[in-house]
Amino acid sequence: MYDVTSKHQRFVLSQTSFAFASMADRIDVLDNINGWGLNVFKSLKGVSGQTWNDLWSAIGNYTNSGTSVAFLMMDLTTGAGVSYNADSYFESASTIKGPYIAALNMYMPWVLESWAGTMYETILNSTNETYAALRQAFEAEPMYRLAKETHAWDFNWDSWYTYYSPRMLAKLWTGMADYFMSDRQNAWWCRDIYSSNNWITSRPELSWKGCTIYAKSGWLHGDPTVHNEGCLVMDGDHPYLMVVMSIAEVSNNGWKMAHLMSVLDRAHSEII
Repeated sequence: MYDVTSKHQRFVLSQTSFAFASMADRIDVLDNINGWGLNVFKSLKGVSGQTWNDLWSAIGNYTNSGTSVAFLMMDLTTGAGVSYNADSYFESASTIKGPYIAALNMYMPWVLESWAGTMYETILNSTNETYAALRQAFEAEPMYRLAKETHAWDFNWDSWYTYYSPRMLAKLWTGMADYFMSDRQNAWWCRDIYSSNNWITSRPELSWKGCTIYAKSGWLHGDPTVHNEGCLVMDGDHPYLMVVMSIAEVSNNGWKMAHLMSVLDRAHSEII
């Protein structure tokens, strides 16, 4: 693999793309991407020079103001993607609620009958109190099982809130994507709520695409300050997942994430 960490280089080439990837294939890709620098992986096409420069410019929107950002985007059909500092760790904030509620429905589907309202509020409005009630009732078992299935071991899955990297969150979202796109029990419920919840950046930014976007964001004010989001963009025959994590203040810097997501969407169209 040819690594690129300089903005003067255009892209990284590794082995060719593969079609109709299974979840195991996707996890294998995520296990092996370069964790540092700006990289394009699993694509023979790469990205255009303009998009490469725009990615660096979007990164610069953060770094030039003294904040940091990291991201990972991967097409679920080909395995092709783009990453930047994918092994940087950030406070999870409320992004952790996304995989936790999905895992509850994946591994303990009977909880929907009694806990639907509590789970709904946790995803719809990211309510901390309802999330706490679920963690107290069901503890770490759902997150443990999702982390085990997706090889997302490098974070403290036992904690209500934790630190993890774009690589770890992308692995969790890969498992969630496999579930959301299935006919498994309660998948319909998750598709409904994760596609209509509040405080999402990707959905309004990419609304022009006219496709469904499942997402969960998270942010903190103060120490630490973070603004994160994980999402699944159902882009025709090439759905892709996208994770962006930063230490930027959401109220003043939300436009930075929106702009970065727009550039990553363009990169996606070029690498597949």
